[in-house]
Amino acid sequence: MRVLWVTIGLASAIGVQACSDDADGGADASGAPGLDSGDGRDDGGGARSGSGQSGSAAGGRGAAGAGAGGRTSGTGGGRAGAGGAGGAGGAGGAGGASGAGGMGGVGGMGTPSQSCTAPSPAFTAEEQMLVDLPADTWFTVPNSQISPLCPGVSNCGGVIEAWSGGTFDPVHNQMLIFGGGHGDYSGNEVYAFKLASLAWERLTDPSPDTYKNQDPLPDGQPVSRHSYDGISYAVHADRMFVHGGARWQDGGGSNVSWAFDPAAKSWENREPARELPLGNCCDEASAYDPKTKRIYFHLTKQLAAYDWEQNTWVPLQDYGEPPYWPRYEVWGDKRAAIDTKRSLLWVLGSGLVMVYDIAGAAHVTDDWITTGGASFDNAEQVGDRDEQLITTGGGEVIRENGPGVDYDVSADALVAWVGGAPWILDLSTKQWTRSAATGGPAQPSERGTYGRFRYVERLNLFVLVNAVDDDVHIYKHTSGCGR
Repeated sequence: MRVLWVTIGLASAIGVQACSDDADGGADASGAPGLDSGDGRDDGGGARSGSGQSGSAAGGRGAAGAGAGGRTSGTGGGRAGAGGAGGAGGAGGAGGASGAGGMGGVGGMGTPSQSCTAPSPAFTAEEQMLVDLPADTWFTVPNSQISPLCPGVSNCGGVIEAWSGGTFDPVHNQMLIFGGGHGDYSGNEVYAFKLASLAWERLTDPSPDTYKNQDPLPDGQPVSRHSYDGISYAVHADRMFVHGGARWQDGGGSNVSWAFDPAAKSWENREPARELPLGNCCDEASAYDPKTKRIYFHLTKQLAAYDWEQNTWVPLQDYGEPPYWPRYEVWGDKRAAIDTKRSLLWVLGSGLVMVYDIAGAAHVTDDWITTGGASFDNAEQVGDRDEQLITTGGGEVIRENGPGVDYDVSADALVAWVGGAPWILDLSTKQWTRSAATGGPAQPSERGTYGRFRYVERLNLFVLVNAVDDDVHIYKHTSGCGR
């Protein structure tokens, strides 16, 4: 095995190294929790339990949150201009992040350019260091734990460990984390990891832990919840979208559709014209499609989409009858990602592989049989319905509960993380291969990764948040800005 140690820019200044291993293989890990029946989770043992059960209560309301949102510098700007973000000055010089061009957002906020080759605003020193990492490399950001910002509420680790996810906000260039719920954690605060400064901020304070078993809470805020993969970022609207989950403290489901404004640090109950049946609680897998401006959800018993512009839910497919049942009615922790090149929605995890053609409004899983990795078949799910039986590759990812998966725009690949070295699905060849990278976490959080492993197009890299007392990890799939 030949190991290459790389020390670059900021990494050198702080004495932290990133390593890349060009040998085959890499660490392998599983760590999947046990499966049981019902809609809730047993917070004591890591397995699922029946609906409505709750674990021990967490107590106490924490202190006030950390300071102002966003990283701003310079003397002449801020985020201004009707046309969007970008222009001279960058994110740290005179003029701030302002100027013409780009895609307009809500309230005049422009969306920063997602071009890695022509970034606007310009890269900070921290961002440039990340862009310059070699291909197939893990980098651990030093002193980047969430725990110092925990508000003093008991069991803050539950914001991640309690079947909870996150999303990446490309407008403000930050990873957002929101979770907890059931008997694990009462805190409903939102955390943001800012790539421009490689630092965390707590954007909101938690509600009193005596507010429970309802959504919204008496103070108008969303209840803490197991958020699973029910969090996506609606880029065109500049809002984090949250739906579903198992609420604090009784584990009951929520049917409220929430939008969070990171700039204003405020929540809005969207109150859609059409709601989804409440029975779809607790195993959401979601992904935002920039073309349709919809957020697609696999909800065990159906496929649906939230239409932001119309503020309504649109049922797409009921999974209660063949040929969709029992093949796609798979309960358990999953992750959704959209291949934006082909407009394909992928849902993977807990024994489900599903591919849906958004433009054609059709399930096309059979057209996407893959090779490489462990073999997987759905015989246990479909029984004697041979017409629904598939055998495909990527079993390590498909069997994982709540795997980390996202679409790499530059490489045109799905990149999945289930512990150790990532798995790569080359969409042009339909083949899974294992990365050779070393240095990443050996195991995922016991109860799933979901959307806490995200691709950042602006920097051509993946961000991983694995635990509140663990540093943030960066995975660089392809070097520089990629293609």
